[in-house]
Amino acid sequence: MTSRELAALFETERKRFARYFNRAARVEMQIETSRCVSPDHCAYRDFGYTDTRVVVLHHRILRASRNRAVGLIRHELGHVCDLAIWKPGAEQRADDIAELVSGEKIRYDHRDVQTVGRGTYPRPTYLPK
Repeated sequence: MTSRELAALFETERKRFARYFNRAARVEMQIETSRCVSPDHCAYRDFGYTDTRVVVLHHRILRASRNRAVGLIRHELGHVCDLAIWKPGAEQRADDIAELVSGEKIRYDHRDVQTVGRGTYPRPTYLPK
């Protein structure tokens, strides 16, 4: 996937979420090109994070499957829309919000990364909550 295709995918999903949650209308996407998505997030499964104004996606997402990219984007947009983002259960709530908006479950693939393809549902309990 090219960065232009990723931006178009993000825009499609952002608009979908904005129909349900006004706060999603203002969120932007940024692609992180350093070795890690952030100093605190450097494991294989760390492809992105949000601060509720910007969804930061690691450049490795450009080599990911479309199902993984959609799952990651929807999960992060779910965080954007979560008014209780810092309370326990935020990770599963992000997935639940994504399902509410899209009608598709967020699953976890063989590497425990979000996907809309085949995988485990709900979020595995051994992952951060």
